[in-house]
Amino acid sequence: MPVSSITLAANHIYLINYNINAFVNDGKLGTLTGGLLIDNVQQDPSISTNTSNSLVSIAGSMTLEVGASNETLALYTIATGEMNLLNAQLSVLQVK
Repeated sequence: MPVSSITLAANHIYLINYNINAFVNDGKLGTLTGGLLIDNVQQDPSISTNTSNSLVSIAGSMTLEVGASNETLALYTIATGEMNLLNAQLSVLQVK
């Protein structure tokens, strides 16, 4: 089920992984940037630049310890040039 954000419960620890795939058309220059937003604050982004007809993928992971208040998690992407977003995956595992 598609969602725009996920609420992470207070006082828990989560392992978060993401993967974003795009395609660059006709040998054009394209840059794909993406990553996680925690309470609308951008975390360290992943960036990939490509100049040929090929798949561009970025991925990242982090462990997040949520404090006394719930936090909101979202995945974001920014594509420049002739790039088409193919898919994005986000997994969240509560480890404590």
